[in-house]
Amino acid sequence: SAPSSREQLRSAEFGVFLTRCDQVPHLRIAHPSRRHLDAPDCNVICDLEADPQQQNPLHNPEIEAGLADRLQRRVIECDAPDSEFVRVGLTPSESRTG
Repeated sequence: SAPSSREQLRSAEFGVFLTRCDQVPHLRIAHPSRRHLDAPDCNVICDLEADPQQQNPLHNPEIEAGLADRLQRRVIECDAPDSEFVRVGLTPSESRTG
């Protein structure tokens, strides 16, 4: 979405922040994340094969931990900035650089 104020644009950073952008600079504009309207206060996980309409969320800490681990590995592989870890509810990895 577009920046909501001139102040956001004034505080934006311009540079190369991602290793996969072929050295093309871009703007980094701070914008707080927020939940969707009526979103539950939890991670909704559904078995799409058994529940394609996503009517019965799973409440399984082991599955959630495994999915969070897989997400963290992918975010690291993408060399995402620390702000992306925070945005998706993960802790930036100490084993990576940047």
